[in-house]
Amino acid sequence: MMKDYIKTEQVISHPLPETEELFTQNLLSNEIKGVETNFYIIKKQKEHTFKPLNRRARVLIILSNSAVVYSKNYSYRLKEKAVLVPLDNSAVTIESTIHNVELIEVLTDLTSDDLEKMNFTNQGKFFFRYFSEGVTYREKIKSSKTVNRTFLPVNVIPRMVLGSVQTEGPDQVKAHRHPMLEQLFWGLPGNHCLVKADEQEKHFGEKTLLHIPHGSEHSIKVETGKHMHYLWLDFFQDLESVSYIDDAHLPDKD
Repeated sequence: MMKDYIKTEQVISHPLPETEELFTQNLLSNEIKGVETNFYIIKKQKEHTFKPLNRRARVLIILSNSAVVYSKNYSYRLKEKAVLVPLDNSAVTIESTIHNVELIEVLTDLTSDDLEKMNFTNQGKFFFRYFSEGVTYREKIKSSKTVNRTFLPVNVIPRMVLGSVQTEGPDQVKAHRHPMLEQLFWGLPGNHCLVKADEQEKHFGEKTLLHIPHGSEHSIKVETGKHMHYLWLDFFQDLESVSYIDDAHLPDKD
């Protein structure tokens, strides 16, 4: 087994210099074919424009509680963390207000089938969801006290789904595997848990991107007094495999 079987990369921690308006860090470069993940800090009272893409989808995960998002077709003043997906391939500008804005940009390649499906579903120009509006669900591998949310549902971006897991220790996500998809985790503030994949264990903290080894049997454990809170990003191999989400994610009980 490789020494770094569970690949992780943490955001470089340092203040944004007065002379810089933007900090960027590419995370786990080339770890998953066709997927690129970038971390950004936009200095307060500054802005950054994300240019249109060709045959790629862009998902913006805003990790700060205030920002302004706009393009030629829409404008949002954010009040909390959110997931944004431009569906019209237009430029998107993120403007910080009185605080720096932190965000993750996820880029994923689109196949011809993906593009055809996006055109067929006609989702409109923009997808937007606050973290607090995430649809809750249950999963057999998790305890009843675990809070699971979906932020980016099936078919907004073909073959990509995004959500979160949150619980307090002692608790765990039981061992499971899903060979039909690639999976990344992002540690949210206060996250402090242990990820096991096959025979290797690795600490998983905040502001860290972690790649679950493809096809591995993996589990996550959080000890007493510790917090588990992370984003999961699923990238499916084909359109048919996305049905796994409907099978594994059960409607939450009232």
